[in-house]
This record gives sequence, structure tokens and C-alpha cells, in this order.
Amino acid sequence: MRAALHVALRVARIAAALGWAAFTAWLFVYDMPLSGLHALLGVWALWPSRAHAARVAGAVRVVAAVAIVGTSVVTVPLIGLPEYAATTNRLHCRTLGFMGKRASADCDPEEVARGASASRRNASLFTARERLGVHGFNHVLALGGLAVGLPEVAWETAAMSWTPDPLPADASVDVRRAQCRASYGDAASRRAALAEPVAIDSDFPMRSARVRTAVARGLVGLPERAGAQRSLGEIHFAYGGTDNVAYTQALVNDSARVALALEVGDSRLALARRADGDADVTWTGTIHYPGDDIAFVGTIPTLWGPRVLRVSETVFCGMQVDGAMNPFVLTHRWTVSEDDPRLWRDSGVSERGLLESAAWAFAMAAG
Repeated sequence: MRAALHVALRVARIAAALGWAAFTAWLFVYDMPLSGLHALLGVWALWPSRAHAARVAGAVRVVAAVAIVGTSVVTVPLIGLPEYAATTNRLHCRTLGFMGKRASADCDPEEVARGASASRRNASLFTARERLGVHGFNHVLALGGLAVGLPEVAWETAAMSWTPDPLPADASVDVRRAQCRASYGDAASRRAALAEPVAIDSDFPMRSARVRTAVARGLVGLPERAGAQRSLGEIHFAYGGTDNVAYTQALVNDSARVALALEVGDSRLALARRADGDADVTWTGTIHYPGDDIAFVGTIPTLWGPRVLRVSETVFCGMQVDGAMNPFVLTHRWTVSEDDPRLWRDSGVSERGLLESAAWAFAMAAG
């Protein structure tokens, strides 16, 4: 038993070390070298000693691991966040230049001009290394989504990195810019090149009270004959738009998990009567990153002066412009019966997981 436990712990440490090594490699690729060097010590500390005779070395590694974690309290805010902010803001401002949008005051004029130049020449916006770095960050966000109970958001985020590039080789600047407007429903969005559509058999949207209510009301007017169809139109979860305040409202009034995964411009529902009397339901929407939406965190003090810290969806827009991340139409499809209690007894109730319920309780307590 002890030998089996020793093997299991060794395997777990190796797996943790390899995972941390991948994260460390991403830090270097994302132009965060000082953070990468610090993280590299963590790989060494996690890697298990090869023999029982190496107990002293093992003890040293334990002490080193504790020291590394302890010093992170200082190195992350003073070094890690400034390095992250520098790279993210550089790519963010360059994308604004390509899209012809007004840059914020903190943007480096040279990066904005570089993006504008790429637009005039219809050239690549990011380098291969920069694209690899953003892919890595995208997967870090996906893992974070899984960790906090947002698996649908995590899958959509990762899928955009793995979806094949639908842009033709001779795509114009207008078409490339349209990739960031794929769900907007305007003339520009219709020029977007979409990847192959994806359909999932899942009633995940039914976690939302807005979906339940819309389906319940739609069934009342759906003819009984097999094959009858009814469009329920667009449905939105983030009240008042897609900014942070709207998502907070979705958390309080509906389901933040559904809003984060399915709040897109062309989010819509439809019903179709089955031969057995039940109804097929479909939610359809275009999954993409907009070009004018960022999560602004704030300005932080650093050793190099104040830096703007943001999680920028504009950077992911730049990836779509280059065909490195790609929009696609997603469909959730499921079947409901007339006596489904979620439609009648619980139509106004959203489902919330443990973490979402905790966030909801905090939001309510905060007023």
C-alpha cells in the first residue's frame, strides 16, 4: 500500500511539474521573462527526487517551493502583472489601430500606427510568437473557466483557438474586420467568414429563467401538427448589453453562467413540433469576440510607473483578424414535453451551481 501511494504521489508531482512547465513556457512566449524565470524555479521544486537517498534534496525542494509561493505575493503584483499588462496593452492598441477605432489615452502611438499600417497593407497584425502567446492565454482563461464552474464558456473559448481558419487567402481588410462583428446582424457582419457550424445535444440554456419562460410561452402558440415550427426571436441574458454591469445584472436576475456562454448579438430560440407531441428546441448564436469590448481592471502601480491592467477581448478580435481564432455558429438542441416542470412550475427560476449561488448571494448582500 505504501509503495502504491508513493508511486501515485510521484506521478501526481510529475503531472503537476509538467503542467507548471507548460505555464512557464507560456510566460516566456507572452514576453514575461522575469515571471518565467521565477516560475521555472517552481518546476524544479515540483519535480520529485529519484530515490529515497535524495531526502535532503527533497527537503530543500520543499523549502524552495514554500519560498517561491511566499515570494509570489511580491513578485506577481510588482513583476508579473506589469509584464502581462505591457504585452496585452501592446496587442490591444495595435488591434485598435487596425480596426480604425479610437485608441485610449494609455495606448502607445507607435503600436496604434503599426496596426493602422497593417490595415493599409492588408498584412498580418500579430507575429507568430504573439499569436502563440495569445492562444496560450486563451487556454489559461479556459482552464480558469473550468475551475470556477463555467465549462460551457471554457469550451467555447478553447474551441475558437482550434477551429480551422475560414478566411480566404485573399480576404480583404473589410472581411477581416468583419470577423469581430460576426453576430451583430448588420451589413458588416454579413461579410464575416464563419467556420463550420457546431451543434450540441444539450439543454444547458434551460438553466436560464428567460429561456424557460420563452419556451413555455412559445409552446402555447405552437400548432399540434408534427413538423410545425415557431421562431421565438432573439433572446438575451445580459440585460442592457454585454458589458460588465450587464453581466452583473444577469447574475442577479437570471443565470450568469448562461449569459457568459450565450450572450451574443444574434442569440435566438426556435421550436419544432415532434410526431410524439413533444417539441424540439434550438438555441442558435454566433460565437466570436467583439472588437470593442474589454474588461477594464484599473491602473496599477509598478516599478516602471503606473500601468493599465485589462483583460482585453480586443486582443482576441485581433486574432480573428489574422484567422488565428475563428467565429462559428453554435446550436444547442434539446427536447421538452408539455408537462416538463421547468416550463410551468419553475419557469421563472434559474438554476445556479454552488459557485454561482455564492456569487449571487454576495451580489445581493452588496446591494
